[in-house]
Amino acid sequence: MKVLALVATAILTVTLILLGWEAVGFVLFGWIGFLIRVLPKIDPDPATVVTGSIALTGFAIGVHFTGRRWVSGWRVRWTAMAVTAVGLLFGVGVAVIGIAHQVSWLATAGEPLQAPGPPDRWKRSSQGNLKMLHRGAENYQDTYMHLPSGGTFSPEGVGKHSWTIQILPQFGYTAPGVDMDQPWNHPSNRLYFKCMIPELLNPDFRTAPVLDAEGYGLAHYAANGRVMGPNTQVKLGELPQGGSNVALIGEVNGGFRPWGHPENWREPTLGTGGGPAAFGNPAGTGAAFVFGDGSVRFITRSTDPPVLDALAGPKR
Repeated sequence: MKVLALVATAILTVTLILLGWEAVGFVLFGWIGFLIRVLPKIDPDPATVVTGSIALTGFAIGVHFTGRRWVSGWRVRWTAMAVTAVGLLFGVGVAVIGIAHQVSWLATAGEPLQAPGPPDRWKRSSQGNLKMLHRGAENYQDTYMHLPSGGTFSPEGVGKHSWTIQILPQFGYTAPGVDMDQPWNHPSNRLYFKCMIPELLNPDFRTAPVLDAEGYGLAHYAANGRVMGPNTQVKLGELPQGGSNVALIGEVNGGFRPWGHPENWREPTLGTGGGPAAFGNPAGTGAAFVFGDGSVRFITRSTDPPVLDALAGPKR
């Protein structure tokens, strides 16, 4: 026994040296945190639970009567120990199979074991995202002599595409297969819009959705509908002071629309406290906007309506 104790002590010491206390603690007690996170999310199927309970009970009864037949004085406690041991062995077997599959996958995968890290575009702040969106809108105007419309619509009123698909090529994205004559969610276009665009996701959110129920990528920003509304072709030079005091795009914290949706704009005069129709930051204290001159400014939720009306630009 002393030898076994010495061996166990030596193994624990070496493990502590190689991995450190934190890693050893994670191995020994990490399962507790896992259970705390996972158990509330478990939704067991009643039929499966009943079937499993019947099977386990039958197995235990079989073990008990078999033990009594083979061993004189067989006890219920021994049956419980035998059933528990079989259950543990089954769990270990499943784990070993999983480890074998994972090791095999890692050994044959073409990718490196350590990922190079997220691209810079995923590390942007909300202010950086807004500046990038402004750059795309400004480059679009340099090319087409006007800002992108908030959404394009057919003469019959059928929505086609949003302002985002119009400016994405201006900062490096390409989607040559998108048919601009068909709606964004048409079967021929659907695949392109079922992805996430980093510049349209606010990194200040912790748990905000990034996909809708149909798998379309969402936008955490919306356009000012007065400037970038349906089928508009507004020029920055036409706005007061060249747009330097007119908000173009702002943060939203609810009612997220897919970034391809042709109605992803809002009315600034509804306020900046957030909600399904208004602008708002994750905290609901206001919203950051990028203005026509490329500056990003924060507008608090207590801003007077006349000020919001002025910052929204002229009515059309």
